[in-house]
Amino acid sequence: PRRGRRSAPDPPKKRKSNNHGKAKLKKTLTLLERKQQKEEKKLKAAEEKSRAKGNSPAPIRIKISLKGKNGKNGSGANSRAQSDNESVDSEGPNASKAESEISDTASDAEKGNVGEICEICQQGGDLLLCSACNRAFHTDCVNLDNVPEGEWFCSKCDEDGSSAAEEEDDEHVDFCKRCKDGGELLCCENCTSAYHLQCTNPPLEDVPNGKWQCERCACPPLTGKVQSFITWRYKEAEEKDGGKKAKQQREYLVKFHNLSYWRCEWVQEVQLEVFCNSKLRNYLRKSEGEAPPTLEEVEDTGEFTDPNVKLMINAGIPPSWFRVHRVLRVRNIKNSPTICLVKWRDLSYEYATWEPEGEEIPGTF
Repeated sequence: PRRGRRSAPDPPKKRKSNNHGKAKLKKTLTLLERKQQKEEKKLKAAEEKSRAKGNSPAPIRIKISLKGKNGKNGSGANSRAQSDNESVDSEGPNASKAESEISDTASDAEKGNVGEICEICQQGGDLLLCSACNRAFHTDCVNLDNVPEGEWFCSKCDEDGSSAAEEEDDEHVDFCKRCKDGGELLCCENCTSAYHLQCTNPPLEDVPNGKWQCERCACPPLTGKVQSFITWRYKEAEEKDGGKKAKQQREYLVKFHNLSYWRCEWVQEVQLEVFCNSKLRNYLRKSEGEAPPTLEEVEDTGEFTDPNVKLMINAGIPPSWFRVHRVLRVRNIKNSPTICLVKWRDLSYEYATWEPEGEEIPGTF
């Protein structure tokens, strides 16, 4: 066995006293006692006040008359009101609310805004007030058996309000939609727009017979959902019999969703403003100037004869996008022509479109 010095044992640990905890407990008890004492004092003070109020006489409720017998304000009511101001104030917010209502009715009566006698027989009683002018009538004087439900208008207000109601029913704007000026305007039957005869497109010489629609309401719907704009140009003005030409407008060459580039169409600006306004505005922000974009002429190989296809090639569309790459699927539908799902060359499969069989398109089906 190994010999050596033994270390002295550790001295026994002293137990901590709970004096600190006891002091805390004592302190909290004293705080609780103080709170209880304060609450008791408050209760005693409230009881004393209630006893004192119980001995005092109850406040007198006063009914203020607006006018006396001689047409003057009653002096007795005023003297009572002055002597009992403190008692009325002690009734709380309800009393102040009642006072405000009384003062409002008094001011209305002094101004003569509320009818107190019948306009026809000049007598008082149960009166029916007009909803517009505050004139008062007996139900017998206006040939009514009972008080009508809802709003009721006297004969004068009904006559005056008929023309106003007709004007309110007309929701058309008071200015020309194109030039923003007033005057004699031609109103559209389908919307709230109005135009001068010379501001319509094409301009009109006389007011047309029957119903008339503005160019925005009369424009036909689009072939499909617009995917992109290729280019734009000014539409040639058409001459009318009177020799007046329609105003020059833009038209856009548009590519539609789920349709091939062979199905691109020229669309009027009015149609795009109605059915595709946000995309049109974004395209116009990117295009600069009011002149149509200049297109570089590409050498004509004679493969395509469609003028729109040639124009799109000059606008930067690759010629391969107009060629058939392969036919993915053929669908025969009863009582309808056969259609083919076509993939176009150099375009991904997501741009494949359904085309009718026998269409004259470069490539074979």
